Amino acid sequence: MEYYNTKKRYCPHQIQTKIRSVELFRQTHDVEYVIRKYHISKASLYRWNKQYDGTRKSLENKSHKPKTPHPNAHTEQELKWIKDYCRWNPNILVCELYGKLRV
Repeated sequence: MEYYNTKKRYCPHQIQTKIRSVELFRQTHDVEYVIRKYHISKASLYRWNKQYDGTRKSLENKSHKPKTPHPNAHTEQELKWIKDYCRWNPNILVCELYGKLRV
């Protein structure tokens, strides 16, 4: 088993750990044994069990990126203005930049 840095608040589990824990749970139906053995939470085990369809891909992390841009996102023209202004004035503060571009 690969060791993680324990100073992190959250350590992601490996795919093998997820698969083995779900398969062991499906064989034994002993939740307490599985969560002690793999050092996982009960919620994680139930979530993985629900997601797992027998393929490795079903337990891989999925993107959290939204499919559509935010309605208030900058347009391409606005982004160009911001980049150009920052290039011309490299020492400008964010509040100054906001005030200049707002006019």
